[in-house]
Amino acid sequence: MNFFTADDKPDSFKQKNDSSDFYMHNATLNKFNDHGKLAHKLEAKSFSYYPEKKQTDLIQPSLNITGEKINVLWEITAKKGKITSGRNVTQEIVEFWDKVSATTKNNGRKFTNVKTEKMIVYPERRYIETSSNVYIDNEMGRTSASGMKAFLDSGHYVFYSSDKLRVSTIFLP
Repeated sequence: MNFFTADDKPDSFKQKNDSSDFYMHNATLNKFNDHGKLAHKLEAKSFSYYPEKKQTDLIQPSLNITGEKINVLWEITAKKGKITSGRNVTQEIVEFWDKVSATTKNNGRKFTNVKTEKMIVYPERRYIETSSNVYIDNEMGRTSASGMKAFLDSGHYVFYSSDKLRVSTIFLP
């Protein structure tokens, strides 16, 4: 068994900011609700915790969120992300950026696929938001907007427009 200290890390563990004190590669973190049911699962190619920032940087994160009352599964993926938590944060926040995709599928032909460049996720509230341009595809068509809030359990969305991008929906026949 090989052991190493913070000063003696293998090259594959080195980061730009070498003040990280915790690393995991190809790991999965599971969070269960009060009833013992899986609430969400976070997987990533790399987890690096930085105590001075109270954040964990993620490479290729994938977050699966299940519904509280109904068994809806959302999968959110991106190239990069971070987990923020600490004394000033009352709940865990997962931020995603660089080709973000949030997808859910039902047994029938119903689906929802959200694409954007940045997204903030509150896994325990099952809530997502973005102030970046967003494109939402489903079996009925496509909606584009300059920002969005989504309540995953109820399926309610709030869309925002700007001078450059108005909320627009195209319905499929």
